[in-house]
Amino acid sequence: MKRLLLFLTFILLITSYINAQFTDDPALNTIVNDMSGEQVIPHIAYDDAGNFYIGFFSNTTGNYNVRLQYFTYDGTAQWADDGILISDNVQLLWLTEWDLTTDNTGNCVLTFHDNRNGNIDVFAYAISPTGTFLWGADGIQLSTSSEDELAPPSITVTEDNNTIVAWYRPTTSYYEIVLQKITPSGTLSWGNSGIIYGSSTIAYTVPKVLGIDGDNFLLGFYKESGSIPALTRHLYAQKFNGSGASQWTDDVLISNSNGISAYVDFRYASDGANGMIFAWNDDWDSDMNIDAKASRVLADGTVPWPANGVEMNTTASTSNQNTRIVGVNSSNEVIFSWDKKNANQSQTAISGQKLSTDGMRQWTDSGLEFIPMSMDVGGTIGGRIYDGTTSIITYDYSTGGTTSDINAIGVDNNGSLVWSPTITNMSSRVTQKVHSICSNLFNGQLIVVWEDGSSSADIYMQNIYYDGTMGDPPLSDDATLSDLTVNSVTVEGFSPDTYNYSVGIPIGDPLPITGATPNDPVATVDITQATAVPGSSSVLVTAEDGTQLTYTIDFHIAGTDATLTDLTVDGTTIPGFDPNIFTYDYEVATGDPIPVTGATPADPLADMVITQATTLPGVATVVVTSEDGITTNTYTVNYLYDPGTDATLVDLQVAGVTIEGFDPNIYYYEYGCIYQEPSPYVTGIPNDPLATVDDTQCLEIPGDAILVVTAEDGVTQLTYTVHFYYIDYDATLSDLTVDGVTIPGFDPQITSYQYLVPDTINIPVVDGTTTDPDATLNIVQASGIPGTATLNVVAEDGVNEQTYTVDFYVLPADATLSDLTVDGITITDFDPYTLEYEVEVPEGSPVPVINGTTNDPLATKEVIQATGVPGEGTIVVTAQDEITQITYTVMFKLITDINDNSFSDLKYYPNPVSKLLYINNIPENSIVKIISLTGIEVASSQVTSGVIDLSHLEKGLYLLSVEKDGKQLRVSKILKN
Repeated sequence: MKRLLLFLTFILLITSYINAQFTDDPALNTIVNDMSGEQVIPHIAYDDAGNFYIGFFSNTTGNYNVRLQYFTYDGTAQWADDGILISDNVQLLWLTEWDLTTDNTGNCVLTFHDNRNGNIDVFAYAISPTGTFLWGADGIQLSTSSEDELAPPSITVTEDNNTIVAWYRPTTSYYEIVLQKITPSGTLSWGNSGIIYGSSTIAYTVPKVLGIDGDNFLLGFYKESGSIPALTRHLYAQKFNGSGASQWTDDVLISNSNGISAYVDFRYASDGANGMIFAWNDDWDSDMNIDAKASRVLADGTVPWPANGVEMNTTASTSNQNTRIVGVNSSNEVIFSWDKKNANQSQTAISGQKLSTDGMRQWTDSGLEFIPMSMDVGGTIGGRIYDGTTSIITYDYSTGGTTSDINAIGVDNNGSLVWSPTITNMSSRVTQKVHSICSNLFNGQLIVVWEDGSSSADIYMQNIYYDGTMGDPPLSDDATLSDLTVNSVTVEGFSPDTYNYSVGIPIGDPLPITGATPNDPVATVDITQATAVPGSSSVLVTAEDGTQLTYTIDFHIAGTDATLTDLTVDGTTIPGFDPNIFTYDYEVATGDPIPVTGATPADPLADMVITQATTLPGVATVVVTSEDGITTNTYTVNYLYDPGTDATLVDLQVAGVTIEGFDPNIYYYEYGCIYQEPSPYVTGIPNDPLATVDDTQCLEIPGDAILVVTAEDGVTQLTYTVHFYYIDYDATLSDLTVDGVTIPGFDPQITSYQYLVPDTINIPVVDGTTTDPDATLNIVQASGIPGTATLNVVAEDGVNEQTYTVDFYVLPADATLSDLTVDGITITDFDPYTLEYEVEVPEGSPVPVINGTTNDPLATKEVIQATGVPGEGTIVVTAQDEITQITYTVMFKLITDINDNSFSDLKYYPNPVSKLLYINNIPENSIVKIISLTGIEVASSQVTSGVIDLSHLEKGLYLLSVEKDGKQLRVSKILKN
């Protein structure tokens, strides 16, 4: 709820907001945005400098606009109070997820969908730290399909700084995944339509992308069948290169245990080694208890963990939900947290599990309860691993009703809580907190961002450090050096973790001067210089928190020897070696690789630089400089060599398989491809490893792939050509016959036929002629009538096929009715096999009208109405076979009005009657019945005077029958309104 403030208070608030930094008071969290209306669904991402972006939807004008703010590491906003408006294009009234990250140069890249074109499309933007729109004011439109693409997009940046966006599209047959690559300049690398990844037999949905080495990326996704809520979801992974081509032969199965709900998403994270970690919820054993599960796929596409994932907790009586990936520790183990609930899900615990490199549970089979089960525990927000061992885990904690706190805990590698106090309250504001997310760690700092409030939500954030403190960073214990120098030159072999060094000083030089630079600018340095050589200097570094480290340099008189004691070729001393001979010739046999030169200096402290030969013939040199830096000797090895002239191939492969009939001395080949598939990649392996192969791949079929092999001598060349052509893909018939005669209406493009036969005894024989003589035809004759014969045509390519069917049938002999009506009402006790009926008709009523419905819609009927009452009507039904006939007869009997003197005083009213029929002057033991015109008794009462309620009757004409002692004495007509 927004607050009305006095003008002065408002000015102070704005001032504090502009300069807002993180606080250590959980009741005074930092405001990200508190504009009027709702601010919802935040996302956060650090850049490489430790600054961070927070994006969110802002509904201040009735539309959910996209806004962005940029903060420094300490939480100070860098842009205007409300950030910058990214997009105010038309959004739906309800929102789905979106995505945001940073690229390798500190820009924010984000993706979402909106309705700006009257159709839901996906868009991407890139924003610099200065707020510049790098991809234009309207971003880049990624989807151009006519379908509304409402699925949340996923975004990532590769090591080569290209942006990958993925989403899925609701096509008319099966959902398909769309991939697009955007260069830093905003170019769509894969055309306006992107790359489609999917199948013609199953839906591909919920893609998640993760950039890895080079321009490669990983994709996690579902393959789905069925429909909500009975949706079957299997989880898969695939690797793609920078061209958008899949790299693993088959999609890698993560889980197909059939227990993943249609209403939850999976989570994913990098494993730090170009692989991907998955976490999801799964009722794989159908015991009505949700299992928290996880799996891992490595960079080579292998899954080292058990099939269908690892359960975090094997206890059957609990429900385990909201699985979060905390991270990978320094031992390559993976930490997870999740919400463990009791059987009726009334209480929750914050639980954790550690899985080994092979997916084995390390914190017991049930995991550990970091926060015990309670009605007040909300759920896990997320966490990260600090310094390879300790995890920060954040979670919600109820404070009553709809309000909640945000808390954090520190967990060591054994699963023990390590902070004192063990729990840090990050936000104690008495508000509802939703859509909470946490950032990655940067310099030990993690940030939680959330929607604060309900109907008029604002965005707040709070930082926390690895030691459980908030606000300003904790005192540093870093007492290491980033540089250690002697006479302004960095000590050779310097490392912050190496504390003792030996340095030679040339004889006659002045005393050395030691210099030092601390890693932490707040740390202090105290240097004790050497007073003589030989002698020592020391550097005492004191960290901000008082931690101390001492670095020592021992000085000695530098040596003057610049000779070698050994000079080797491939590990063997060169013939004729002498420390005072500096030039050597060495014969290398044709075909041998370039030798490796090695050397051993006489003085281990002398400096030695070996420059290996890079070609044959070629030269290797060893430059030895004495420790004092004054004397230098250069040893030279001349490698004498006659290069090879072999330009043949030892293997020629198409798509990784040796081409049929390969012979090193045959230079032309033909290779058939399946229609519309791309040409395979051609690889040539030279006989001589030192020969080179220059390939020009086939880009269009028909076409050629050409491999030019150049021998080691750089002159001799051979050219191998692979000509690609399409194998015939025609799977049609040119003729289809029944008992040797072309079936009526035959068309090669029509695959289904109906064929009428005169009887069920003689089964016709079908045959066919393929359009392509090289296609294969398989025929299965009908086994009876009715029955179906099939002709399956497989094209020459073995892929395309078509099936023709001939359905044989005889005309049915069904001449029955499924309904028989009198004046639109089904006749009493109707049965299709009862052919005669009697119906009583009150005197004065019109002649009833009969009608019927045939069981077989293609049967015919002739209706002959009665001309009077008494009288009869008939319906004659003729079956499709035009032979079978059935006649139904309805005989109408006349009922006349009967009056008895004993009932002369009987009165009933009103007539017509709407609800209550009043009856007077009926003798004792008389029965009054109300009867429909079809003879059904709809009301009965033994009365002498009173009322009958007819409100339940439908409108129409009824008979009022008065009976006594089983004799009908009076019948009158009444009309029900």
